[in-house]
Amino acid sequence: MRRIALSLLLALSALGALAACGAALAQLPRQAALARSDKLIEQAQKLGQEGQVEAARAKVDEALRVAPDNPRARRELAMHMIAWQRPEEAVAELRRAAALEPRDPGATKELGEALAQLGRTVEAIVWLSKSAELDPMNGITLAELAAQKLQAGDVAEAKTVAEKAAILAPRVPFAQACLGRAREAAGDLPGAEEALKRALQLNPDDLSTILTLAEMANRLGRRGEVVEYLTRAVRITPDHAPGWATLGQALLAASRPAEAASAFARSLALDPSNAAAREGLARARAQAR
Repeated sequence: MRRIALSLLLALSALGALAACGAALAQLPRQAALARSDKLIEQAQKLGQEGQVEAARAKVDEALRVAPDNPRARRELAMHMIAWQRPEEAVAELRRAAALEPRDPGATKELGEALAQLGRTVEAIVWLSKSAELDPMNGITLAELAAQKLQAGDVAEAKTVAEKAAILAPRVPFAQACLGRAREAAGDLPGAEEALKRALQLNPDDLSTILTLAEMANRLGRRGEVVEYLTRAVRITPDHAPGWATLGQALLAASRPAEAASAFARSLALDPSNAAAREGLARARAQAR
């Protein structure tokens, strides 16, 4: 009896091993297809870097024909859709990629970012939150999540998430700027200014941060700082007529009429129809007399 039982046990074990082997063999064609598809995506990315957009897209299409369930190929196709200003199609591809790789924080993050670009804030928060759960130490993801929460009006939660993002990504300008805007929305102007200045140190040409700091300085009555920030702004965008007019207004407020006149004149040279700049120029010349 013992020999029979042992023989049966060995037979069952052999059958189990054969089944496992069969399952592994069945996966080989799919693994080979995914490997081939990944190789085509690498080629597509190289072609894209070389500026060969059409050839790159052709490689992506080939990669998807080889392995339609390759999430990497789906994500690469989404990037092409974004570049071609077809955001809805990009979102559809990213949804497929996220479904194929539900535990991949990168796939969920990209979907959240694409939804945010479309202004679909609630959905963006859902997917960015999922990405943050999968990768809780990613400061950039947390900063993007905080920005969307701020957009949704959840200031307290946005500030909490932004504080953590700024700690995790101390050298990322976006994370520091996001913290600044969250603090500003929460009424913490000194804290907001501190974070925004840190963001500007990391990225001196960030026009959005410069203008936010200029607005904040104006609210605090620091006219000299307003002029400094707006001067930086027009250096970055020297052909922006409204920017020169705004600088002219700030120079007038700072009792610097001669410089204000020069700024208004520059604005008018760029846009002769700018009535506000024409009126400002007249006031500046009157004050300079």
